[in-house]
Amino acid sequence: MYHAWNLGVKAATTKYLTNWNVDDLRHPINTKIKYDLLENNDFDVAYNYYAATIDPNENFYNLDLSKKNILQFPDNYENHYKMACLIGPDPVWKKELHDKAGYFNQEEYSIIGDWEMWARFAKAGAKFKLIPEVPAIYLDHANTVSKESEDKLEQQKIKLYKAFESEY
Repeated sequence: MYHAWNLGVKAATTKYLTNWNVDDLRHPINTKIKYDLLENNDFDVAYNYYAATIDPNENFYNLDLSKKNILQFPDNYENHYKMACLIGPDPVWKKELHDKAGYFNQEEYSIIGDWEMWARFAKAGAKFKLIPEVPAIYLDHANTVSKESEDKLEQQKIKLYKAFESEY
């Protein structure tokens, strides 16, 4: 997956980038909200809350958010990146960040390459901004990459935590 994302990043001719897993849903104005935030402020990455569902038929027209677990993240992720991948499934970021911090590391972090990438962005001085809204629905199912390889996931987390040790 991260190899494909890197191909997209390198081929992109836009100022801003986003990733999108096809089983997740975005509200029609999701990306526009983030674009406007980044374009009109001094932030490098925009991210948001999201709702998780196990029902592939739920969408923004029939989803009852009052009955859902809303995954809420802290603002200013650059101060929290050592804790976990708290960006959610649909951030928008400035392409130029890759010039400073490189690309997704598929070889060493095939499962948590996004978390490792956001950490490198934070270490390179990127400013993250949370949008405390739910413009995304994450489809949670047994066939996600992280659930299919839980042992490998834990190994990669340990490796990343060790990489952070020098920063404590």
